[in-house]
Amino acid sequence: MKYVCPPAKINLYTDGFDGRDLLDRRETGRQLSQLVEKIQDPFVIAIDGQWGSGKSFFLQCWVGAHLVENGGFAQTVYIDAFEHDFMEEPLIALTSAISERVKGDPQASKVWKSAKAAAAKLWRPAARIGLATATAGLTEVANVVADAALEAGNAELAKQVDTFWKREEGKASAMRQFRASLQKLTAQSGDEACKPLVVVVDELDRCRPDFALSMLETIKHFFSVPNVHFVLGVNLVELENSVRARYGDSVDARIYLQKFINLKMFLPEAVEVNGHDTAMSQRFFSIKAKEMGLNVELVEGVLFQLKNIPNFKHITLRSIQRILTEIALVPISERGLKILSWGDMFLISGLIVQKHVSKDFYSKALSGALTMEDVEHDFGMKYMTSKEDVEVRELLNQVWASCLRPERLSEVRDLGNIWGFMGRDLSIKTIQSLSRNYLEAIRLA
Repeated sequence: MKYVCPPAKINLYTDGFDGRDLLDRRETGRQLSQLVEKIQDPFVIAIDGQWGSGKSFFLQCWVGAHLVENGGFAQTVYIDAFEHDFMEEPLIALTSAISERVKGDPQASKVWKSAKAAAAKLWRPAARIGLATATAGLTEVANVVADAALEAGNAELAKQVDTFWKREEGKASAMRQFRASLQKLTAQSGDEACKPLVVVVDELDRCRPDFALSMLETIKHFFSVPNVHFVLGVNLVELENSVRARYGDSVDARIYLQKFINLKMFLPEAVEVNGHDTAMSQRFFSIKAKEMGLNVELVEGVLFQLKNIPNFKHITLRSIQRILTEIALVPISERGLKILSWGDMFLISGLIVQKHVSKDFYSKALSGALTMEDVEHDFGMKYMTSKEDVEVRELLNQVWASCLRPERLSEVRDLGNIWGFMGRDLSIKTIQSLSRNYLEAIRLA
């Protein structure tokens, strides 16, 4: 049995979705490929999804699938922005990633050498202009002040201002050189058609706000040339928070981001299984639980929760990974979990999921403060309307109410089948005991 959900191994640019498409996202990858091949104007596409929704895995598969499975002609480049946010300048990170990608092509590498030289000039910060006059000591001057000082005959300042403008003119020239290199990299060569460049910038929403927004500004100002596109792996809600962190709550973060992002795409949340739509989380859980060799009874219990509880149907894949590890860490005695009743197993399964969905619910269960009202709220009972939902709701009531409202045990049907024997003393302490013995003995950090 494995204790950690095994990560899929991907060789960037050579592996695609073949053999890895557990969540049936190949078609979304094809749509993305068709889009970047069709567009000529510079374009920025955001693959939008909450943390843990599988964006990174999708994008890592796609940069290879575009070339080896989808018949794409555009060159793909993948960069994990979070790995580079210790840097001050996103331009250097982007330039280096492209350089690494094209180094196997002598012609492209030669072209990009010129872009790297230009990027170095653009990155180098301009020196501050010093000014010391008889009446004031200023360390930086605006143009108006500089002009006035020049008119007054300050030769030293005149020299420094001249140096400043030469440097600025050099930066403008470097910008033109950088863009020209980009255009040459993607332009038609001889009989070959133009070769678009698609840069995938992943994990942008996990970066420092200043780095994330500087990345967007760099993309807009430095890479806005035909046939150069960007695909961002991002949670736009979190990126909007970065905008507010930098510019204040008065800024309309959504409108601000529209200056940089042209189009949004979303990964599908359901996959068709035997003619029925199944949530991605359920599919992922079932496959990985089998790979890890987890306890069958607990797996079935958790899967029942994922399928039937409204509030559990769309939890993230990252949460599913932690739930799988949680199951693996449940202490198994010599007799296994068979010593527990069906009701015990049902409670443990619900607690395992709630531990990673609602910390407040789990904390109350552990401290003995949990109420039936908490169960009804956190399991989404009020949203149950169909005949099948009513049956699930009745089951939830039977199991949880047995411990939280023991005075109503006479109303619980099939009490013996649920708890194994009639003489058992059920109360909130039953839930506490299960939490401590099976979920707290060994716990995730």
